[in-house]
Amino acid sequence: MLPWGGSMQNQQKGFTLIELMVTIAVMAIIAMMAAPSFGNMLNRKRLEANTKELMLVLSQARSQAVLLRTNTVVQLNGSTTASPTNFFWVSKNADIKLEGVPQGHNSPPSIVFSPQGMMLPRSFVKMKEVTNLNGDKEWVADQVLVNGEAKDQIENYPRTITICSQKLKKSKVITYSVIGAFESMREGSC
Repeated sequence: MLPWGGSMQNQQKGFTLIELMVTIAVMAIIAMMAAPSFGNMLNRKRLEANTKELMLVLSQARSQAVLLRTNTVVQLNGSTTASPTNFFWVSKNADIKLEGVPQGHNSPPSIVFSPQGMMLPRSFVKMKEVTNLNGDKEWVADQVLVNGEAKDQIENYPRTITICSQKLKKSKVITYSVIGAFESMREGSC
């Protein structure tokens, strides 16, 4: 019994306002520390999903070439109508892009699989930037004279495809063998 007539059993139970505010502040600090790593995790998953989707499209195109005994084409960054011999891949995320697009081109050269499933060599016309008569810059084929005739300069393109996440500054590099089979995938930076 207490001197004023109360007892110890009537004490209030619960949190004070100060205790509640401190708890909320600690939880907010922990959440702020976790948010950047959560965002990076989401961006990594997006990069992996885009890479897997591209590999699936390439695998389907190769299989279809062998099955139909005809060439199949995979257009990268293209959005034409798909058909049994024409495939395309476009990133579903704005920050994920293909690297290695030749200057003056909108996309890398298409990938072509032969009826045997082999990846045919890719090449592109080398471009150069010039100023036209109106003073505007434009891209034109870089040509050389061969026996008095202007010929486009052709450059070979590697059997690698690099997908870059601009938010992560990381990339996935897919390498295919001469026979068109998946060879390796490694991480890189962009």
